Amino acid sequence: MAAAEGTAGEQRPKILDIPVGLRATGMRREFDSLGDVEVPADRYWGAQTQRSLEHFNIGRDRMPKEVYHAYGYVKKAAALVNSRAGRLPDWKGELIARVSDEVISGALDEHFPLYVFQTGSGTQSNMNVNEVIANRCIQLTGGTLGSQRPVHPNDHVNMGQSSNDTFPTAMHIAAHKMTAERTIPAMRRLRDAVKGKSEYWANVVKIGRTHLEDATPLTVGQEWSGYAGALDDAIAEVEHVTHGLLKLAMGGTAVGTGLNAPAGFGEQVAAEIARMTGAAFQTAGNKFTAQGTLDRMVRAHAGLKAAAVTLFKIANDLRWLGSGPRTGLHELILPSNEPGSSIMPGKVNPTQAEAMLMVAIQVIASDVAVTMGGAEGNFELNAFRPILISNYLHSALILADMCDHFRTFMVDGAQLNEPKLKENIDRSVMMVTALSPVIGYDRASVISHYAIDHDLTLKQAALANGVGEELFDRVVNPLQLTRGGSADLADGRLGREAPENLHIGAPSVPACWKRVGAVPDRLFCNMLLSASLMPAVLGGESRGKRAAVAVAFAGAGEAVEEVDLPGNPEGCEPGSAVLLEAGLGGVLAGPEDDGGVDLLAAFRVRYGECQRVLDRGVGEQCRLDGFWRDFLAAPVDHVFCPAAEEQVTVGVQAAQVAGAEPPAGECCGRGGPGASETLICALLTILAFVFAQVRRLALHPYRVRPARAC
Repeated sequence: MAAAEGTAGEQRPKILDIPVGLRATGMRREFDSLGDVEVPADRYWGAQTQRSLEHFNIGRDRMPKEVYHAYGYVKKAAALVNSRAGRLPDWKGELIARVSDEVISGALDEHFPLYVFQTGSGTQSNMNVNEVIANRCIQLTGGTLGSQRPVHPNDHVNMGQSSNDTFPTAMHIAAHKMTAERTIPAMRRLRDAVKGKSEYWANVVKIGRTHLEDATPLTVGQEWSGYAGALDDAIAEVEHVTHGLLKLAMGGTAVGTGLNAPAGFGEQVAAEIARMTGAAFQTAGNKFTAQGTLDRMVRAHAGLKAAAVTLFKIANDLRWLGSGPRTGLHELILPSNEPGSSIMPGKVNPTQAEAMLMVAIQVIASDVAVTMGGAEGNFELNAFRPILISNYLHSALILADMCDHFRTFMVDGAQLNEPKLKENIDRSVMMVTALSPVIGYDRASVISHYAIDHDLTLKQAALANGVGEELFDRVVNPLQLTRGGSADLADGRLGREAPENLHIGAPSVPACWKRVGAVPDRLFCNMLLSASLMPAVLGGESRGKRAAVAVAFAGAGEAVEEVDLPGNPEGCEPGSAVLLEAGLGGVLAGPEDDGGVDLLAAFRVRYGECQRVLDRGVGEQCRLDGFWRDFLAAPVDHVFCPAAEEQVTVGVQAAQVAGAEPPAGECCGRGGPGASETLICALLTILAFVFAQVRRLALHPYRVRPARAC
């Protein structure tokens, strides 16, 4: 077929330069396979569109114009591919592509009047596009509208296509463009505004709330960082599910087989659409899936619903935080955008938050319609497409608009009521939580109830119940409490009250500890685990005094006998302790009724993140951390390193707490070693560790045996 000729030898007509529009009045006769139909003479649509208007004028919900704009890409791409394949004369392909550009631009919007509630395949909207493009092409060639010559709505505009593959293709294009170009950018702008507030208020302390009740402090910046993080997650999810819309049903025609479409048609049309839109559209691998289901649309809208849930939470929080100004929380001062009451002068309401909540509710409700529509449909066609695309585009649009309004008229102008924040901090009781690890949960609970019952500040209640002012001021620091950590951990952040039996600074082995066998003195020095933390580990002063500790050097085939903790003048009674021996590192002992293994587990849980051994450098390390970590995962409160000739303190500034310094040049009561002895010490430590690891693998599970008396 010659490029300059049409079907049956049609010659290329002169293409006129006529602006969009018809000045005719009255009615015009159009026809379809069922017969003649009268249509308005000033409209480009034809018979099938007019039939739909008469049979489906239901409500006020019109098919979104974005669907028709997307259809413009489909018709243009198909015309270009058909023209290149020689199936369509060049001039027809070019003319259809030109009019399709008018569809894409919105110049023909008034000629797409159909309602959402129509045929479930979208056939009537597809034919609406075909008829409008055909009649506009006829106008540009000087022909008679309604004649369907020289451009036919089915034979030419719809060549190689079906409503069953073009409508879901248009759905995906419209949904992707709306979300990628409007919704996601608006969400990002809101996220950036929230993040900016978070950074600006990073060090402003406030009282947190859980269960609508007072909780421990955090900063306003931390609270808003939670909002920013939630928006980050929502954006990522929307981006992910929107990416699924890039797969198009194009090329499947009626049932997915591609009947009446040449080989490669779907791939070529998708490539043209990708080129025109700048998005990575491609034909779906399985057309039967693409036409028989709307699952990708369902998942895409679920992403919008999830974002609506996030936005609902944020807007609701800000609405409550701004409540007041006299009887609410009033931590936030929200912008005064408009008067809030027709009867109460001076009233200002959180209207942007309320609008966001309503938008979120609408999106969540729309997801029900999308879900049900996606679940319906039979066999090779889901026939609920119009309701899905209508709800999707509506959700994406109102979320985009609302995010921009919420940012501009609420978030950007929000300010803090810092006097109110300070008042809340001053009267907070839940900061007693920071004291709990130091004085015990029960005693802390007494203080909190005392403060509430007597209408006292927390400090007043604490001092009245025997807590020292210095301890309170050191531990209950509002800003410091927002940084994490615990007052009983050796992390140097919250400080720590020394246990009653804390043993720090002694340059030799405690008197009750007896070394057994021929373990080298310096190896013994480097493996010595202080008993100073045992009272806290065992969970109470009385139990702590009854406990015993032992250190086993299974790697060297030796052991250290069980000993009393410092401060127990009665000594250990036979059978009062249980020795856990794993053949590795050290062992712990406690009262027999503690069950041994539970004691070890408690030690791990309580101090599992606290081990820190100071690295004195190569040749001087004599490190304990590698030796002990795999067994106890526990802190080493202090050790002696021969090469350092001094006590190495780890964690809570032990020497400062004890106020003691070890004698220089001593290690376990002996003189400091030279370089060769240091090397031997390190090698023995490594050998013991390797041997113990091998033995540990051979001796699982842990063995429990009664302890010997001191």
